[in-house]
Amino acid sequence: MRRQAAATLAALTVVGAAAGSTGAASTRPFALRPTASCLARHGVAVGTVRPSNRRLQALHDLAQKTSREARYKGAVVGLAFERSTGSAGLLYELLQVPKDPLRLEQKRNVVLLSPRKPSALHTLVLRCLRS
Repeated sequence: MRRQAAATLAALTVVGAAAGSTGAASTRPFALRPTASCLARHGVAVGTVRPSNRRLQALHDLAQKTSREARYKGAVVGLAFERSTGSAGLLYELLQVPKDPLRLEQKRNVVLLSPRKPSALHTLVLRCLRS
């Protein structure tokens, strides 16, 4: 009876470890370089944030070294890559304003600032987020 219980426990441990490693890979932080490469392959210009409005200026000021903007056919999406989900959450909280005309969202360690109206650029940026 003890051998069977030990074998069952060992099997569950192996299965649990395998499941844990799969989950950890799906929550790896997004990285700027592979994301920018994906966007460039789709014809999107990625560069430093040009403060064309106060919201993009705030994004640039709060994440000076890790903020970028994606531009495509007149649409602009601001991105800020943080080291952790926690620091991205803090940046998200700092960027919130009442009656915000822009959409502010957090995806893992990235904060996105885009027009409220759905656009092809916003969808493409979400699809190109890479680890």
